[in-house]
Amino acid sequence: MEPNGRAQTILVVDDDPLIRDLLAVTLTGAGFATALASGGEEALGWLAAVSFDAVVSDVCMPRMDGFELLEHIRVRFPGLPVVLMTGSNAEEMREEALAYGAAACLEKPVTAEELIATVRSALRTEKVETSHAKFVQSF
Repeated sequence: MEPNGRAQTILVVDDDPLIRDLLAVTLTGAGFATALASGGEEALGWLAAVSFDAVVSDVCMPRMDGFELLEHIRVRFPGLPVVLMTGSNAEEMREEALAYGAAACLEKPVTAEELIATVRSALRTEKVETSHAKFVQSF
């Protein structure tokens, strides 16, 4: 919850409806508001219309994978924290995700505790970086 009492809003992106719904239920149970997208293109539509505090996205999706989505987000919404999730080649994917600018890359299956802690950490890190950038710009 932000200081103004507004729940932080997370965009959950996964082509598997069961996983997408489970992630949303987990995040909602932790006090976040969520919106759901079934793929990268739908996610970009949401991002153009609504202000989100973070994105949680699967890597392996048809048409636009999580890395392509991350690239679009870095260009259009550079400060938005993105947490990627993958079920394959986790270590290699993690390194690639961090190189692309993801806040974190989780290996599926992810526990509720790990998801919540990672999202909270990504939000805190972004808040610190934004505050630091504003401080530096004021000089």
